[in-house]
Amino acid sequence: MLNNEYKPGILAIANSTKVWIAAINGPCAGIRYSYAMACDVAVMAEGAFLYQPFAQIGLVPDGGSTWLLNKLVGSRRAYELKMLGEKVSPEQALDWGMINRVFPAEGFEASAMAFAKRFADASPLSARYTKEALRIAATATLSQSISAEAALQVHCIDSEESRNAVEAFFAKKPYEWQGR
Repeated sequence: MLNNEYKPGILAIANSTKVWIAAINGPCAGIRYSYAMACDVAVMAEGAFLYQPFAQIGLVPDGGSTWLLNKLVGSRRAYELKMLGEKVSPEQALDWGMINRVFPAEGFEASAMAFAKRFADASPLSARYTKEALRIAATATLSQSISAEAALQVHCIDSEESRNAVEAFFAKKPYEWQGR
């Protein structure tokens, strides 16, 4: 089941050209944790928590959570979280770089949607290729990253959207992205 059901979904999120945002409003444990950590951005409600109980039930963390958490917080902290199975509060998750924002529990959905809308209002090309550049940079040298950025930049610079957005920027006018 891990390879046939969860792996394709988690990889689809991680490899998507679209922005994925996890909105965590309550307990986030087990495979949900992996899906949330695979997202590009994550927000949590006050009172929500992240939890990995695997060691307490004699299992190995799964769903790619060992790789995902290691990338987010480093191997020592990831091992601690996996082995001790402590609940991670929104404040701690924010401090450790596991999430981007904490919103009050009351009105969480509206706050999360408003935050998500800011990403939705950004350039689709920029969102796609920035995500790809960051994915490449995770395993590349600085030199390789600069070269990858240059190659990806061509897709944006040569687009009509970019030309129109630059014109609007210098004219101090808002630009409505068409490439959705």
